[in-house]
Amino acid sequence: MDPRQMAMMMKRMGVEMADIDHVEEVVVRTRDAEYRFRKATVSVIRAQGSETWQIVGKPERVARGATSATPSPSASVPAAKPSTIPPATASPPAAPTVIAPEDVRLVMEQTGRNERDSRAALEATGGDLAEAILRLEKA
Repeated sequence: MDPRQMAMMMKRMGVEMADIDHVEEVVVRTRDAEYRFRKATVSVIRAQGSETWQIVGKPERVARGATSATPSPSASVPAAKPSTIPPATASPPAAPTVIAPEDVRLVMEQTGRNERDSRAALEATGGDLAEAILRLEKA
């Protein structure tokens, strides 16, 4: 699917994507370090009442309390080690996502996949149509 078709499909499904202009710096703080993206591209994706922010760039890792930066070994934020993942906050369990039959049909039409695969992709993405379609097209 070419980018133009993808943009049209996303618009039909109510998915909006916008770039944030003139970004000077993005900082992600963890308990032990900061990841500073100085030359980052930032996009906001709005779908089904939620926003997803995407940061593209190469971060510098700075230990909390340190003054000098050390470049990150890769172009993306390093994966957290299991021992450094912060504990989950106490919150009520999320209600299961109700998948509408018309959403399943739309994913089936767009991907050519069967109902079971389409429903599973929608459940895995919390009902996000665009993400479900993208996952099935990549698989």
